[in-house]
Amino acid sequence: MLIGKKVLKEKWIFSILFLIMMLFVLGIGSSIAKEDWPAKQVELINPFGAGGAADVQARKLAEIISKDLGQPLVVRNVTGAGGAIAYNEVHRAKPDGYTLIWYSGAINTLAARKQISFDYQAFEHIAGVGFETIAITVNKTAPWKDFKEFIAYIKQNPGKVTVGNSGMGSVT
Repeated sequence: MLIGKKVLKEKWIFSILFLIMMLFVLGIGSSIAKEDWPAKQVELINPFGAGGAADVQARKLAEIISKDLGQPLVVRNVTGAGGAIAYNEVHRAKPDGYTLIWYSGAINTLAARKQISFDYQAFEHIAGVGFETIAITVNKTAPWKDFKEFIAYIKQNPGKVTVGNSGMGSVT
């Protein structure tokens, strides 16, 4: 799966370059920012489980940004309901810049399923960190070489294909 490895490599390169750029921007912006912020710890709510890719990225970013802020940026995992619990908590939080969310496209699924009473426009996007790639993949030894062959097989063999996803309410 050469394409998958290439996409993954490009994602990591993009993420690293973007992180470097954000550190540069934050460094410049901090001299213009209000002097009294942050006066205390900033919390980054992560709607994904501990140890996953989003958690690892959020914690690394928090480690780096904490140094520039002069205050801790603490990651707290708030999981459940495909992210609805976390998004609802941040949506209800005081909009003072001390509660942030590790934002994902899952919010669109949550809004469509009415698991939250707001949509992506309820949040102010202050930085981009990476991007999500949603893919349909099969075992490397599977007989299908493209999506068209896979769909043809499904139609000819109803009930024989098993599908996995990230769970109810998630992007997948």
